[in-house]
Amino acid sequence: MALRNKNTVKFQQVKGQRGHFGAQVQIKGMKQAQRLMGRLDEDFKKRFKEIHKGAADIVADEARKLVPVGRHQRKSKSYRTYTTGALKNSIRTSGTAKGGIIRVGKKKIPYAGRIHFGDVGGKVDRLGRRMDIKGDAFIYRAADIRFRQVVKYYDDELEQILDDAIKVAKRGR
Repeated sequence: MALRNKNTVKFQQVKGQRGHFGAQVQIKGMKQAQRLMGRLDEDFKKRFKEIHKGAADIVADEARKLVPVGRHQRKSKSYRTYTTGALKNSIRTSGTAKGGIIRVGKKKIPYAGRIHFGDVGGKVDRLGRRMDIKGDAFIYRAADIRFRQVVKYYDDELEQILDDAIKVAKRGR
């Protein structure tokens, strides 16, 4: 298809709110394709959400393998350690019409950002504890590892949507 040669996929890190950096996949020609699909059928918007969630799921699966799992001691006689895995279990995905989202942490896991981005060294928190956690950007590493798989996924899914749009357009003639 001629449209396929004009579309390109680009991965980059961007500075977002509060100075944090995030990963972003930009697809050249995606906005025009979404506008065309949106005019044809409301079902296409739902399909874009599903496609973006599917791409986020690919990266999230890898992030679950790479997330650092801390150890916590039980208050018992044996003092055995066990892995909590709370941060790993808090990884979740969603899709919107414009992109996929990976969320990590929640109210009960407020340290997710500190684990991923790290702390500014030499500072102490309100309780006087040192804030010197070194960041482990496991989501960015997961995106790097699965980059080719995500690009192939988008290529396949967008090609399928374009084929379906052409069928719908021909049916309307």
